[in-house]
This record gives sequence, structure tokens and C-alpha cells, in this order.
Amino acid sequence: MPTRKLKEEEIRVYLTVEQKNQIKRMANINNQSLSKYLLNAVMATSLDTAKMDFYQSINADQLHIKKSLLVLTQLMLLIGSEQLKSQDQIMEFYRERVEDAEQRFGRG
Repeated sequence: MPTRKLKEEEIRVYLTVEQKNQIKRMANINNQSLSKYLLNAVMATSLDTAKMDFYQSINADQLHIKKSLLVLTQLMLLIGSEQLKSQDQIMEFYRERVEDAEQRFGRG
């Protein structure tokens, strides 16, 4: 049989009688002690927040990739058509395409 971890920490929460009764009802519905119900609720919320942060960072990365692909595709098409001969022309075109991509997708 696994040993139980000794819990030595405590958090006090001040709430109204109605709030406490509502939490107790929810704990009973879920067949959990009041402490276990509160802990599970907080941990689930914390996990949801971590997931949202993760997905937002992925979305930001995807947006950056889309902007880069747009700029590079336009640059390669123009270079391939041999309309730009000098490095200065290429860099100016590149800066213009980056600005266009940022207007389409936002800065970031």
C-alpha cells in the first residue's frame, strides 16, 4: 500500500457562509472532501492557464513563420525575375515586404 504524503501546509480563506455552503455542495456532488475539491479546482485552473500560455506562444510562432514565408516567397519571385540587380535594391524590396507582412499579420 502506498504511503500518504504528510501535508504540513495550510491556507486560510475567508468567505461568506453562502460561499462555503456552495463549495461544500460542489465537493459533495463530486464525492470529495472540501480540501480535495478546492485543491483540484485550483490545480485544474492553473493547468488551463499554462495550456493557454503554451498555445498563445505557438500561435505567435506560427504568425512569425507566415510573415517570413510571405516575405521570402515575394523576394525569391522578384529575384528570379531578375528585376533587381543590386544588393541595395534587394534589401529595400525586402524591407518593404517585411512592412507589408507586418501590416497584414501584425507586429510580433
